[in-house]
Amino acid sequence: MNAKRFSAVFTFAFLAVPALAGAQISASCPAGLPVTMSMTAELPSTVASASVGFHAVMQNTGDDVIRNATIAVDVVQKSTGATVDRFTVPQQVTLLQQSAGKADFVWKTSGGLASGDYTVRATLVQESTPLSAVFSGALSPSATTEITIRDGAAPGASISAVTVNGAVYRPYTTVRISEGSAQVVAISANGAGAPYKGTLTWRLYDADATSTDAALDTRTESVELHPDTSTDIRYVLADSTRDGYFLEGQLNDGYTTRYIDIWLSRSDAVFPWMKCAADAGANGSRGGQRNAIVVIAVIAAVIALGAIWEFTKKRHA
Repeated sequence: MNAKRFSAVFTFAFLAVPALAGAQISASCPAGLPVTMSMTAELPSTVASASVGFHAVMQNTGDDVIRNATIAVDVVQKSTGATVDRFTVPQQVTLLQQSAGKADFVWKTSGGLASGDYTVRATLVQESTPLSAVFSGALSPSATTEITIRDGAAPGASISAVTVNGAVYRPYTTVRISEGSAQVVAISANGAGAPYKGTLTWRLYDADATSTDAALDTRTESVELHPDTSTDIRYVLADSTRDGYFLEGQLNDGYTTRYIDIWLSRSDAVFPWMKCAADAGANGSRGGQRNAIVVIAVIAAVIALGAIWEFTKKRHA
């Protein structure tokens, strides 16, 4: 391989890095609404139990009117990745073609929130959007901002792990299940110095259920924990008539809330957008890891070509 040819190969590989990395994401993410979105908070920080106002600005860059859209809001504790609140804004959004719109909403913080930083994410969703996708992070447009909670409460009970049929569940992924039943186990741990008394409510939805559809099943389990103890809360899926299910768990004691989201499927055709949700979960860190793998692979190929070139030069010397 002469110097000119090697230079051409190196240049191609270098230019291909961003293209390949971008392709890893764009190939798996669903097409979003033609809308850009930004959001600001009226305060950068507040105390637990206070209300915080938010202002969202949206720009419809498309040629069609977007009607009766809704803003879905979820709040994630940055230190743990736990979803501590979620809600939809009552005010619906209509955006004319090539026009801007805005929406204001309030987050009433819980008095049981621990001190620390929280990410507030607002996502514009249409009426027909499945519940399984609304808070998955796979949809666009969305906007985020951070709020710091001061003078918060001591940490209470949390969900330390989740298993599905005995295997540890990774957040923002789909679990393939067989034709038989599936058993989900949430492990709740109380690291506080006081007893914990609350409930864990399971809600099971069809894969395509929207906000107007009722849950297929709802169960509430009592959760009582002494300090520094844990317990298993089980949900057994016995229904085998559908290809996919979205299971939401809500741990609540009247002061704090923790959400669990689990996607179950019997077919690869269910939840195809979950590949993008995995990228969006944990603030896109998985997407970054995937891109890093592509970059490393290309660099390794370039290094290998360089080694071959050096070997060829020495051999012909």
